[in-house]
Amino acid sequence: MFIVNRNEIDPSVLNTTDEMIFEELKMYLESVGIQTYMIAVLGRTNSFMAKEIQSDIKLLKEKPTMLFFMKKHTKLPEKYNEQIKERWKELLAYHIYDEVEYHDDEMNLIEIDGEDYILEQYVRNFKIEIVDFMNSREIKPKNVYCSSEPAYNIVYDRKMEYEKASSEFEFITMCIKEHIKELVNEDFEISVDKLKVNFWNPFMPNYSGQGLARED
Repeated sequence: MFIVNRNEIDPSVLNTTDEMIFEELKMYLESVGIQTYMIAVLGRTNSFMAKEIQSDIKLLKEKPTMLFFMKKHTKLPEKYNEQIKERWKELLAYHIYDEVEYHDDEMNLIEIDGEDYILEQYVRNFKIEIVDFMNSREIKPKNVYCSSEPAYNIVYDRKMEYEKASSEFEFITMCIKEHIKELVNEDFEISVDKLKVNFWNPFMPNYSGQGLARED
């Protein structure tokens, strides 16, 4: 079972640990026409979305949060919210999970564009492979950064190096996109068309080394 206890979610973990309780919830959602790539839950003690609530037993600081990684840029119809919570409560009882930790009548249901999210996570998680690829080129960049576009930002130290390497930019872009596509397609059927590969040097207009280094 994939009960999330951290804010950063590795899609490869989601894919390999998406156990029966989530498969059953996904089957219910499909029966009412809601398509998701995957579902994750942040338990009450690890949730980051809610206000404090008072329990007769103890102070429960936060509400559980259920994350729906939606297919085809769709939204979660609000009319199904209560049914989803009730079905989730039934599944927790059936699979003997802690209902207090993972269910609340007022728990948060958050929809996320699954395609955008998954692609961004693959870009970030496999950055080291792109760094290795770029370091294998004759003209090596100074840095390779990620961003949430999602994109790789490849930075050359000097304008001369950038210009020498520019004849390879189209080839490099193709190789990077094909590699990420191959990795993603091992787990998900999504497009990598949104992935950008940007090439920079410090003398270009709008260049911000600090901004790129933050990898926002």
